[in-house]
Amino acid sequence: MNTESGKSYLTKWDCEDGEFNNQTTILLDKKPAVKMSFSSEGFYLGITTADNDVKSVNTRYMEIDR
Repeated sequence: MNTESGKSYLTKWDCEDGEFNNQTTILLDKKPAVKMSFSSEGFYLGITTADNDVKSVNTRYMEIDR
């Protein structure tokens, strides 16, 4: 894996009648995401990027909190 180039995105999908539809996609960082972890209730996603930035994403609203 090349962790020095590339951007990271997060996409929220919906599945209706067996077909996946892209609801929204957001840019997370200008570097690739290398680690992820969901909160126990599934509403927040912690992401670490290749340059060791840590982001907290609110998955209900698809927004970066911190």
